[in-house]
Amino acid sequence: MFSDYTFYSPFSSYNKMKMTNPPRRLQLMATTSTTEPGLSPSDGGKQVRILAWVTAICLLGDSMYYIVLPLYWRQFGLDSLWQVGFLLSINRFVRLPLNPLMGWLYSRISKRAGVMLAVVLACLTTIGYGCLSGFAALLVARALWGAAWSLLRIGGYLTVLETSTGHNRGKLLGSYNGIIAFGSLIGMLAGGLLADAIGARPVALLLGAVSIAGIPYAWKYVPGATGNRDPGASVQGSSAGPGPSGTGGREDQRGAAGAGAPDVPAPNAGSQDAVSAMKADGGSRNAASAAAAPVQYNQGKGSRSRSWTEGLMAMRPSAWLVLASGTGMAIVFYGAYLATLSAVIEAHLPGPNGTITLLGVTLGAASAAGIVQAVRWAWSPYLSPRIGAWSDGPLGRKPLYAASLVVAAAALALLPLKLPFAAWLALLLLAQLANTAIVTLSDALAADEATGPSRVAYMTTYTTVVDVGAAIGPLLGFALLDRIGLVGLYGACAALLLLFAAAWAALFMRVRDRASYRS
Repeated sequence: MFSDYTFYSPFSSYNKMKMTNPPRRLQLMATTSTTEPGLSPSDGGKQVRILAWVTAICLLGDSMYYIVLPLYWRQFGLDSLWQVGFLLSINRFVRLPLNPLMGWLYSRISKRAGVMLAVVLACLTTIGYGCLSGFAALLVARALWGAAWSLLRIGGYLTVLETSTGHNRGKLLGSYNGIIAFGSLIGMLAGGLLADAIGARPVALLLGAVSIAGIPYAWKYVPGATGNRDPGASVQGSSAGPGPSGTGGREDQRGAAGAGAPDVPAPNAGSQDAVSAMKADGGSRNAASAAAAPVQYNQGKGSRSRSWTEGLMAMRPSAWLVLASGTGMAIVFYGAYLATLSAVIEAHLPGPNGTITLLGVTLGAASAAGIVQAVRWAWSPYLSPRIGAWSDGPLGRKPLYAASLVVAAAALALLPLKLPFAAWLALLLLAQLANTAIVTLSDALAADEATGPSRVAYMTTYTTVVDVGAAIGPLLGFALLDRIGLVGLYGACAALLLLFAAAWAALFMRVRDRASYRS
């Protein structure tokens, strides 16, 4: 279990846990939810959607910058193209050390204050793109944007956790990711069109002014509680679904035990028979109690000196697998795939020199890649919530996640091959669809593991490993591209996804078989 009072490293200390199991408390846990007190599910969904729109508004400037800077870099006072690449990537690298710091910050300030700070930073950096000139000044602005995005992303995850239950967490995370993608789409399209019409710097100033609109919405709708408060942790846990974890019910609902709880199926919600069965089964009674009972933390000085390795050992296997899958997903989709998409498209476009003519307009690989990404961002607000809602259903997220990984692996393995253009285009869209599903489900699985008092530390860790994957993905992709080519690179990506699919399928089968044995 992670510490809930220090986050310089998510595993920096391990608190001594004292387990208790009063029957009445167990019954209370089985019938209550993690939704923030005073909020109905509809209110929680409204909070998440508005925060997503605030984040989307803040993303306008960043998305515009990715389109405008490679074309108008001289107008920004840059001397060479390497400076363009450095500026577009530095925000990812600064997030690696900043994510733990932002997690620590959220344990001491309210989410409302953190999100408002992020909006102010996003506004200032976007306006800075229009006012500042030269590599050093723009480097500072991009680094500040990295800090703003860390605050926005971690604050968004925590808001979803505090306003959701196991019955709607996937849907809310899908809505959150989908709305954010829509902001990227608008920023890219509006930035590109307006830059050609009125110039790059006026566009940055305009979008910076628009981002100010996020401040009053953040003040009104973002919860004011600090990130380390566990809603309902005193006497209640997360809402149990209609079946055991990982089989027929909600995924990994453990209450205050969080990511460090034993890997034991939870009882059915409100079932007196389940409680009686626990009492009758002497061999599994203690394990079931550990999975369900709230954890009382000893926060004395002695507990702070405990070895961080004990915190690592206390994590559930599924919590480790979520972190590993998030890293692999980021390496493949945020890194290698995204960085080489233009090259793959150029090799398959039917026109001369890697071009295609649409409605009398000849497009190159870069333009075609932009359109492909725009299509994914356009459907994400509609598909992501539905994918999340499906994962909230009876089978849970694990089977759907494993299936999405298999589909993505098959599409990536075939994409570099010489195929008829229509068939290849269908495969490309299938890969984009699987990408949308995997991103949504990865976030939902991480949120499932983060229930409990360690959720700030766990979501901070998840955000960090995703950023690590996104940072090293392009470097690893281009390094392998020189040695094994597109076919080898995409085959390696497919093999990695299949490995994770097999791991998730094995975990699902193991938990289901264990639940069947206990029943």
